[in-house]
Amino acid sequence: MTGSSPLSQPALLPALLAALSHELGSPLAAIKGATTTLIDYRQRLPDDRIAGFLHSIDQQTDQLNALLDDLVLLAKIEAGTLRLQLEPIALCTVLAQAIDQLPPDRRDARLIEGNDPQVMADVPYLRHALVLLLQHLRESSNAPTRIQLETSTTAQVRLGGPIDPKWHDPLAHIDQLVNSTDASRGRQAVTLLRLTLSRALIELHGGQWGVEPRSVAEPTLVVTMPLAHDMAESD
Repeated sequence: MTGSSPLSQPALLPALLAALSHELGSPLAAIKGATTTLIDYRQRLPDDRIAGFLHSIDQQTDQLNALLDDLVLLAKIEAGTLRLQLEPIALCTVLAQAIDQLPPDRRDARLIEGNDPQVMADVPYLRHALVLLLQHLRESSNAPTRIQLETSTTAQVRLGGPIDPKWHDPLAHIDQLVNSTDASRGRQAVTLLRLTLSRALIELHGGQWGVEPRSVAEPTLVVTMPLAHDMAESD
């Protein structure tokens, strides 16, 4: 299945790359610095310093790979070339897998109540969309994310936790971010990339995500997915 792009701004990727330039350059600089030091001074360095440099290279490479993978995935969605392989699966199963992919110290999201609807999903892509949302919510708060599943005419995942009002519609802030000189511009660009990619992946699955209510300090992020049997009938 090839999904059409849900992204509405053709200049999104160039704008994101401009805003992410520091976040892309910093890991490269750290990798280059650590590698050069090891090449030039390895014989003089104690084992713990060598291990520290190798750990830094490994960590920075992972960070850079994650950013580049998400940018490539967003480019495929924007071009309308991403192909989904859908299969029926319990939404609770995908959520559990997403939680397992979080760092160990942030793996505290909890399902507080609800049932277990089945949805049609390309599991790796839907799981990644949920990982990105859980990462954002966990990094925005010291409290565990509260997850509630509901089923009516659709499957709903309600993710309780603070989300800044400016991220209610991530794409609305791309121009402001690109023109910003704020020192946190790079980190905000990472947030924009995560939320935009998550939203695009969910919309490719026929779902929606949004924030409600918009007026309170700690709103609920709601992901809505069509039920598996409804999608099968529409096919």
